[in-house]
Amino acid sequence: MKLIVLGNGFDLHHGLKTSFDNFKNYCQDKEFVTKVDKIIKKHMNDSDKTAYLSWANIEEIFHEEYLEIEEKNNLKKELDTYDNVKRIKSAAEIISAKKERDYVRENLKIKIEEIQTKYTLDTFFSLSLDFTDYFNKYLKTKIIHEVTSTNYELKKEFNDGAHILNFNYTNTHKFYSDKLNTLCIHGNIKDGLFPVIGYYHDVKYPIHIDSSDVHVKYEDKVFSKDTIFERMHNKELVPIVQDFFKPLEKKISEIVIIGYSIGNSDDFVNQLILNNCKMHDENGFLPIGTTIPLEVLKVKIYNYTNSFESGKQKIKSLLGERYKTVTIYGDSIRGRKIPNVEFIEKQYK
Repeated sequence: MKLIVLGNGFDLHHGLKTSFDNFKNYCQDKEFVTKVDKIIKKHMNDSDKTAYLSWANIEEIFHEEYLEIEEKNNLKKELDTYDNVKRIKSAAEIISAKKERDYVRENLKIKIEEIQTKYTLDTFFSLSLDFTDYFNKYLKTKIIHEVTSTNYELKKEFNDGAHILNFNYTNTHKFYSDKLNTLCIHGNIKDGLFPVIGYYHDVKYPIHIDSSDVHVKYEDKVFSKDTIFERMHNKELVPIVQDFFKPLEKKISEIVIIGYSIGNSDDFVNQLILNNCKMHDENGFLPIGTTIPLEVLKVKIYNYTNSFESGKQKIKSLLGERYKTVTIYGDSIRGRKIPNVEFIEKQYK
């Protein structure tokens, strides 16, 4: 089975102004833009500040800010609740206990002051919802769903039997095929669904708490894609993603990546993709002429903004020990290694 994964580069290739910079330059709320810019500058190295920012970069930066808020919150809780639990038996122990308590409290205060964020979880949650709302309005008012021409090279990929995982909020893929099984994983404005901008937290959710309050249900996961999705659509995101992958279970033999940067913010989904691929498990040495079927996963990466090498390394990293090679030996040859993943670099034409 073939899985086509579409990212923002696919839309940009077709002339749609859907980049983060396009959105930011359009946004009329200057206070909001200032807040976003401050977070970006704070979490970027000086050498990176002129670099192109993908949506994956933005989600990663916002996630770093969220982690700082969470750390500051936890330190404040520790400061508020810190107490010495030793049994005090003498005056000397009382003095010692007070010194220890004061030392710990002072260090906690220093650590809290070192964290530069001014956000609370509530204000950051509000900012992330504003982000989603403003971007939704931008897509609806400024993005025209008309593609003037399709790419012949790409069109060959959208053959019968393929499945499409679309990280975009547009319907550009329908100009290639509107009959393939497709999941617009983070919303689709044509269907009235809000875009989802956030980060998948661990893989230990959703947390089922008997509460209608999404903020409580997902505890402190205020920048979680689950939280944003349920807040906007009143349904859970993870079961929808898992349902899409059910017919693909261990059957994906080819992945075609078009304009998708395989960002850390979507690692939950990235792992689901790779967990459902067919790859040979054999490790070690096989005789030449072996009849054992060696399943090789084919990964095509359409190179957008020099994404091939970074995409290749990210997939290897996610596979970890599952990325293997088999060495086939013969009587008179030194042996050749056959990997279980074949990476193919493709160019837009």
